[in-house]
Amino acid sequence: MATPASSRIMTVPNLVTFLRLLLLGPIIVLYREGHCLAAAALFLLTMGTDAVDGWLARRLDQRSALGVYLDPVVDKVVVLVLFYELAHAGMIAFATVHLFLLRELLQNAVRNVAATRGRVVGANWMGKTKAFLQTLLITVGLLLPGPGTTGAAAVAAAAWLLVLLSWIFLGIFVKWNWKEVGHGREKIR
Repeated sequence: MATPASSRIMTVPNLVTFLRLLLLGPIIVLYREGHCLAAAALFLLTMGTDAVDGWLARRLDQRSALGVYLDPVVDKVVVLVLFYELAHAGMIAFATVHLFLLRELLQNAVRNVAATRGRVVGANWMGKTKAFLQTLLITVGLLLPGPGTTGAAAVAAAAWLLVLLSWIFLGIFVKWNWKEVGHGREKIR
């Protein structure tokens, strides 16, 4: 008897998601070795697999509970690790990365409270906008040869602006979901 896709762990989409995680190492090595263009290209390819795994899950009818959880977690890990890499290289301030991390933890707390009440808080336009802008910022940061250039100063300033925007988005997200988190009576968006 075949195992339903929803109960299998190693589905094709989940393998693509794991691949995204495994590509972090080569991106970092390429960047640290001064192969900025290759690092940026591999990063964009890696982020492109995010759309592929979702499409495959629907197309192959291989949606799984693990995939629903793993996909956004891997996205956050990839983005945060590369932000830390850019901070390590002196391209952005460590404080910006810490604020991105804190924001993600707080948003996940809201999602986890909703999940304990049987609700799923999915992605919305704010999350997709934030992810796009983070991908753009990391790509530009990877392309630059290092700190001390005009471009690097712009990336550092853009990181602070993106932190501000992401926290504004978090405030809106919490407001939209406050009744569910606080009282459990309102529908989660």
